[in-house]
Amino acid sequence: MGKSEVSTLAQDHLCRIVCQDDGVDAEVAEKARAQCQSLITDYPQWVNNTFLQDRFKLLFIAGTHLKDEGPYMDNIPVQVKEKIMQIDTLPVKPKWFIPQQGGFDALNYATFRENDSQLRYSLREDGACQFRAALMLHDKNEIWLDVDKSVILQEIKIMVGNQKYKQR
Repeated sequence: MGKSEVSTLAQDHLCRIVCQDDGVDAEVAEKARAQCQSLITDYPQWVNNTFLQDRFKLLFIAGTHLKDEGPYMDNIPVQVKEKIMQIDTLPVKPKWFIPQQGGFDALNYATFRENDSQLRYSLREDGACQFRAALMLHDKNEIWLDVDKSVILQEIKIMVGNQKYKQR
Protein backbone atom coordinates (compact mmCIF):
# COMPACT_ATOMS: atom_id res chain seq x y z
CA MET A 1 0.00 0.00 0.00
CA GLY A 2 3.03 2.24 -0.04
CA LYS A 3 4.50 4.13 -2.97
CA SER A 4 7.53 1.92 -3.59
CA GLU A 5 8.24 0.11 -6.85
CA VAL A 6 7.13 -3.19 -5.35
CA SER A 7 3.86 -1.65 -4.20
CA THR A 8 3.28 -0.08 -7.61
CA LEU A 9 3.90 -3.41 -9.34
CA ALA A 10 1.59 -5.22 -6.90
CA GLN A 11 -1.20 -2.70 -7.45
CA ASP A 12 -0.69 -2.96 -11.19
CA HIS A 13 -0.92 -6.75 -11.01
CA LEU A 14 -4.12 -6.52 -8.94
CA CYS A 15 -5.57 -4.21 -11.61
CA ARG A 16 -4.76 -6.84 -14.23
CA ILE A 17 -6.53 -9.46 -12.08
CA VAL A 18 -9.64 -7.29 -11.65
CA CYS A 19 -9.67 -6.59 -15.39
CA GLN A 20 -9.78 -10.40 -15.77
CA ASP A 21 -7.23 -10.51 -18.57
CA ASP A 22 -5.06 -13.51 -19.33
CA GLY A 23 -7.83 -15.95 -18.37
CA VAL A 24 -8.09 -14.79 -14.76
CA ASP A 25 -10.81 -16.70 -12.95
CA ALA A 26 -13.78 -14.65 -11.73
CA GLU A 27 -13.34 -16.02 -8.22
CA VAL A 28 -9.75 -14.73 -8.03
CA ALA A 29 -10.90 -11.31 -9.29
CA GLU A 30 -13.67 -11.22 -6.69
CA LYS A 31 -11.22 -12.04 -3.89
CA ALA A 32 -8.76 -9.35 -4.99
CA ARG A 33 -11.57 -6.80 -5.16
CA ALA A 34 -12.97 -7.88 -1.78
CA GLN A 35 -9.59 -7.37 -0.11
CA CYS A 36 -9.28 -3.81 -1.43
CA GLN A 37 -12.89 -3.13 -0.46
CA SER A 38 -12.18 -4.29 3.09
CA LEU A 39 -9.29 -1.81 3.35
CA ILE A 40 -11.73 1.02 2.68
CA THR A 41 -14.66 -0.29 4.72
CA ASP A 42 -12.71 -1.60 7.72
CA TYR A 43 -10.18 1.25 8.06
CA PRO A 44 -11.96 4.46 6.97
CA GLN A 45 -9.91 6.65 9.33
CA TRP A 46 -6.68 5.33 7.82
CA VAL A 47 -7.68 5.07 4.18
CA ASN A 48 -8.79 8.68 3.79
CA ASN A 49 -9.10 10.75 0.60
CA THR A 50 -5.50 11.98 0.76
CA PHE A 51 -4.27 8.40 1.01
CA LEU A 52 -6.44 7.34 -1.94
CA GLN A 53 -5.39 10.30 -4.10
CA ASP A 54 -1.90 8.84 -4.15
CA ARG A 55 -3.26 5.34 -4.77
CA PHE A 56 -6.08 5.67 -7.30
CA LYS A 57 -5.52 2.05 -8.35
CA LEU A 58 -6.72 0.76 -4.96
CA LEU A 59 -9.99 2.55 -5.57
CA PHE A 60 -10.17 1.09 -9.08
CA ILE A 61 -9.66 -2.43 -7.72
CA ALA A 62 -12.25 -1.94 -4.96
CA GLY A 63 -14.84 -0.29 -7.18
CA THR A 64 -14.74 -2.20 -10.46
CA HIS A 65 -17.77 -4.16 -11.62
CA LEU A 66 -16.39 -7.47 -12.85
CA LYS A 67 -17.04 -8.71 -16.39
CA ASP A 68 -19.02 -11.74 -15.20
CA GLU A 69 -21.41 -9.69 -13.07
CA GLY A 70 -24.79 -8.92 -14.53
CA PRO A 71 -26.03 -5.37 -15.02
CA TYR A 72 -28.20 -5.49 -11.89
CA MET A 73 -25.64 -7.13 -9.64
CA ASP A 74 -23.95 -4.62 -7.36
CA ASN A 75 -21.11 -5.90 -5.19
CA ILE A 76 -19.56 -2.50 -4.43
CA PRO A 77 -20.04 -1.44 -0.76
CA VAL A 78 -21.60 1.94 -0.06
CA GLN A 79 -18.41 3.19 1.65
CA VAL A 80 -16.39 2.43 -1.48
CA LYS A 81 -18.96 4.22 -3.68
CA GLU A 82 -18.81 7.23 -1.38
CA LYS A 83 -15.00 7.37 -1.59
CA ILE A 84 -15.15 7.11 -5.38
CA MET A 85 -17.63 9.99 -5.58
CA GLN A 86 -15.55 12.11 -3.16
CA ILE A 87 -12.38 11.55 -5.18
CA ASP A 88 -14.28 12.30 -8.39
CA THR A 89 -14.62 15.92 -7.24
CA LEU A 90 -10.83 16.39 -7.44
CA PRO A 91 -9.59 18.43 -10.40
CA VAL A 92 -6.91 15.90 -11.47
CA LYS A 93 -7.50 12.18 -11.91
CA PRO A 94 -6.27 9.35 -14.13
CA LYS A 95 -8.07 9.28 -17.47
CA TRP A 96 -9.74 5.93 -16.60
CA PHE A 97 -11.36 7.50 -13.49
CA ILE A 98 -14.91 7.73 -14.83
CA PRO A 99 -17.22 6.35 -12.15
CA GLN A 100 -20.53 4.85 -13.18
CA GLN A 101 -22.92 5.25 -10.22
CA GLY A 102 -20.08 5.03 -7.70
CA GLY A 103 -18.23 2.18 -9.38
CA PHE A 104 -16.15 1.55 -12.47
CA ASP A 105 -17.11 -0.39 -15.56
CA ALA A 106 -15.02 -3.45 -16.35
CA LEU A 107 -12.14 -2.54 -18.65
CA ASN A 108 -9.67 -4.72 -20.45
CA TYR A 109 -6.20 -4.29 -19.03
CA ALA A 110 -4.74 -2.69 -22.18
CA THR A 111 -7.37 0.09 -22.03
CA PHE A 112 -6.80 0.58 -18.31
CA ARG A 113 -3.01 0.71 -18.74
CA GLU A 114 -3.20 3.18 -21.64
CA ASN A 115 -5.51 5.47 -19.68
CA ASP A 116 -3.51 5.13 -16.46
CA SER A 117 -0.57 7.01 -17.93
CA GLN A 118 -2.77 9.97 -18.89
CA LEU A 119 -4.49 12.49 -16.63
CA ARG A 120 -7.89 14.07 -16.89
CA TYR A 121 -8.33 17.63 -15.65
CA SER A 122 -11.49 19.38 -14.57
CA LEU A 123 -11.39 23.04 -15.50
CA ARG A 124 -13.74 25.87 -14.59
CA GLU A 125 -16.08 26.73 -17.40
CA ASP A 126 -15.62 30.47 -17.17
CA GLY A 127 -14.15 31.14 -20.61
CA ALA A 128 -10.55 30.85 -19.45
CA CYS A 129 -10.24 27.06 -19.55
CA GLN A 130 -7.90 27.02 -22.55
CA PHE A 131 -5.61 29.58 -20.91
CA ARG A 132 -5.70 27.61 -17.63
CA ALA A 133 -4.62 24.46 -19.45
CA ALA A 134 -1.92 26.30 -21.42
CA LEU A 135 -0.46 27.93 -18.29
CA MET A 136 -0.57 24.67 -16.37
CA LEU A 137 1.27 22.84 -19.15
CA HIS A 138 3.73 25.72 -19.65
CA ASP A 139 4.64 26.03 -15.95
CA LYS A 140 4.06 22.36 -15.12
CA ASN A 141 2.09 23.59 -12.14
CA GLU A 142 -1.47 22.45 -11.44
CA ILE A 143 -2.19 25.59 -9.38
CA TRP A 144 -3.36 27.22 -12.63
CA LEU A 145 -6.35 24.90 -12.74
CA ASP A 146 -8.07 26.68 -9.89
CA VAL A 147 -6.99 30.33 -9.97
CA ASP A 148 -9.37 33.19 -10.62
CA LYS A 149 -9.84 34.43 -14.17
CA SER A 150 -8.37 37.84 -13.23
CA VAL A 151 -5.10 36.18 -12.16
CA ILE A 152 -4.90 34.43 -15.52
CA LEU A 153 -5.45 37.74 -17.33
CA GLN A 154 -2.61 39.35 -15.32
CA GLU A 155 -0.28 36.47 -16.17
CA ILE A 156 -1.10 36.75 -19.87
CA LYS A 157 -0.38 40.50 -19.74
CA ILE A 158 2.99 39.78 -18.14
CA MET A 159 3.80 37.13 -20.73
CA VAL A 160 2.79 39.31 -23.67
CA GLY A 161 4.86 42.18 -22.29
CA ASN A 162 7.91 39.95 -22.09
CA GLN A 163 10.16 40.26 -25.17
CA LYS A 164 10.67 36.48 -25.31
CA TYR A 165 6.95 35.94 -25.91
CA LYS A 166 6.66 38.85 -28.37
CA GLN A 167 9.10 37.13 -30.72
CA ARG A 168 7.01 33.95 -30.93
